[in-house]
Amino acid sequence: MSNYELGAPTAAKQMATETWCKQNAECITEYAHLRVHGMGTLKAMRRVFGEEYYDSNISSRVHALESTEFFKTTFNDILASVKIDELWNEKLAVHKMLSIVNDDLENGSTRLKAIQELNVLIGIVIVDENGKTRKGSSMADFYATQNKAAPESQQ
Repeated sequence: MSNYELGAPTAAKQMATETWCKQNAECITEYAHLRVHGMGTLKAMRRVFGEEYYDSNISSRVHALESTEFFKTTFNDILASVKIDELWNEKLAVHKMLSIVNDDLENGSTRLKAIQELNVLIGIVIVDENGKTRKGSSMADFYATQNKAAPESQQ
């Protein structure tokens, strides 16, 4: 069901009913899937239910929906069936760090911390047992571990 089939935004009180949940099971399942995979409540609500739901009542709708037995059961079923490496793995961690590093809306200290963590994550910097850092592998080494050729600028 696309978000356009839902019609006008539903009041939070109505979203908490069993009838509404059954009528919108496909959307709620999609919402629960996004939530299991770490998407925030507001973003997931907006993505699944559409712009119309992203208004001053969105927090009430999220609370109402996530308080239903249908959502809780669906969320827990999806969570139980998903593999950990689907939720978080090395590539997702690198991607998330790169997103922070390249986000112009993040402040400088947040971006710097993300750069530091990314450097450790991919082995450019190694932290020893005393917490001191030293140079690790090169970017060419990193690309070699990914079975990809390093860009010329990294060789």
